[in-house]
Amino acid sequence: MKSIILFTILIVVPIAEIIVLIEIGSLFGTLATILLIVFTAVAGTALIRHQGLGAIKRIRQGAAHNSPNATPFIDGFFLLISGLLLITPGFLTDIAGFILLIPPLRAIISAQIWRRVRNSSSMHTHTYPSHDFAQQHESSEIEGSFVEISDLGDDENHDPSSPWNKDT
Repeated sequence: MKSIILFTILIVVPIAEIIVLIEIGSLFGTLATILLIVFTAVAGTALIRHQGLGAIKRIRQGAAHNSPNATPFIDGFFLLISGLLLITPGFLTDIAGFILLIPPLRAIISAQIWRRVRNSSSMHTHTYPSHDFAQQHESSEIEGSFVEISDLGDDENHDPSSPWNKDT
């Protein structure tokens, strides 16, 4: 399945973009087609900047109110993908990029992705009875060495100007 998606992205999408560019170029002319591509990139960049700043504002507000919410982070991820699609020359990628700029459509796409992730992932848990652990570890001895702090005062390496010295 992943190889089909990768094949589509790397081979089919650029070929489709070339076909669409040729068709639009033949309808409107080369200069108009190039100007349209530049316009969609500039307009998309402005929209991404505006929505990205809004997502950052929502992240900050959530952090300030100590109410974590994943939605602004997901929006930011989709805005990143949208920006990459809009910067890529071509009309099909621009359409996909503009679709990701529409918040209700982003929410639908996000819900679909989360549903697929939940259905495809399986979570396994195992519970260990607490009485087994207690029976195996009855002893709670800890071996080690220590030095009492009061013994350090009699040491010849003691620094009388130390801020930890009680006599000062």
